[in-house]
Amino acid sequence: MNFNLKLADISIGVKVNNEYTKDFCKDYLTDEPCEFSVEITQNDIDTERKISKKQNEADGIAVIDYPDEYLEVTALYRKIVAELLKYSVLLFHGCVVALNGKAYMFIAKSGTGKTTHANLWLKNIKDSYILNGDKPLLLFRDKKIYVCGTPWQGKENFGKNEILPLDGICILERGENNSISSVPFKDAFSKLIVHSHHPQDNKNMMATLDLMQNFKNTNIYCLKCNMDNEAAFTAYRKMVKRTFEEELKQNGKLVYKNVGKSMMPLIRENKDIIIIKNRTTGNFKKYDAVLYKRPSVEGRGAYILHRILKVNSDGTYWIVGDNCRKGETVLNENILGILSSVVRDKKTVNVDDLNYKIYVHLWCDLYPVRFAIFYLKEKALMTRILVNKAIHKLYLMITRK
Repeated sequence: MNFNLKLADISIGVKVNNEYTKDFCKDYLTDEPCEFSVEITQNDIDTERKISKKQNEADGIAVIDYPDEYLEVTALYRKIVAELLKYSVLLFHGCVVALNGKAYMFIAKSGTGKTTHANLWLKNIKDSYILNGDKPLLLFRDKKIYVCGTPWQGKENFGKNEILPLDGICILERGENNSISSVPFKDAFSKLIVHSHHPQDNKNMMATLDLMQNFKNTNIYCLKCNMDNEAAFTAYRKMVKRTFEEELKQNGKLVYKNVGKSMMPLIRENKDIIIIKNRTTGNFKKYDAVLYKRPSVEGRGAYILHRILKVNSDGTYWIVGDNCRKGETVLNENILGILSSVVRDKKTVNVDDLNYKIYVHLWCDLYPVRFAIFYLKEKALMTRILVNKAIHKLYLMITRK
């Protein structure tokens, strides 16, 4: 059986034994003349069976006797990938998420959760989709790197026949908390090479290493993550380089861990996850916890989550942190969104919950009392500082004599 398919913008002639293989490649079939051809024989299938058996034994699992149809598909990709290296195309083992015309590849040790993390993007990041769930091809052309869809897209069969520019690579590692950082190419190289195709001969291995030098100009990250929704937002914010405003516009919500203690005791620093919804109304009311951007001289500003304690007659708001004594007046136009829920110890507290409303009223209605307590504490602290300074000054006077 003969047919042509197109991978990484290259037409390939294929000769196989099973109808299943052509059906497997149906989304990539083409009538264009081929640039090279491959043929899969029964000997190739038998060789693939031996490779599979050896891998099962190395993994310590029972040997799986795959049917010829399955092994033929695997043998076909092996031959194609070996030939594509001549066209500056490299096979990678990873899961690729696409968004806004760009591709983001996630690589990790088996079992870390590449597909699980990608599904978090699909669930939380609007308009994202999986370009390839397992074995994408990378096309190196004109000093740029493109990710190409293939029929070999994992057991979940996530993928599309598209070619998109690679905008970033993320190395996934399991972690209790979610954090992401940039990684220099020299530090990431050993992990990148593990997930690339390894030719058996020295010549092609050297060609592979040469191609991988192109990653020097690629954004590379390391994401330490759990499997909470926040992991997707943490990666998205860094890799796609979105501001809070852009993220709210794109997804309609914002998920992150608060920095600072100004909203204690409700929100603990770097522990509790807060979910902010995009503003849908023009005005807010007393007791709403809102996210606003505080203007600054440099123009960058700061994002603040505090609570409205008073709606002023001119349409502005008097806003104070739950753990603060002093507040500030905020313009309506500077408010970006409103708190919808808090995830505390893996339990979600919605702002519509009765317990939350009781907390808010008690805490905010007692603000004058808390204000007085804060004031007295500050005065006590200042008195202590002044006394310590006086004692220190007296000590210096005595020792000088």
